[in-house]
Amino acid sequence: MDNLKPGPHKFRRFAEACAARGAEKADLTPAFAAAKRLLGFN
Repeated sequence: MDNLKPGPHKFRRFAEACAARGAEKADLTPAFAAAKRLLGFN
């Protein structure tokens, strides 16, 4: 099972499967900004 081995193929297949199911890209910028504020990395 190559999906248990580390490497880009695992993540490519995950992204392709999500896209095939209609998932869209999410803008995580606000979430990362909030996390940075909470952690004091302003």
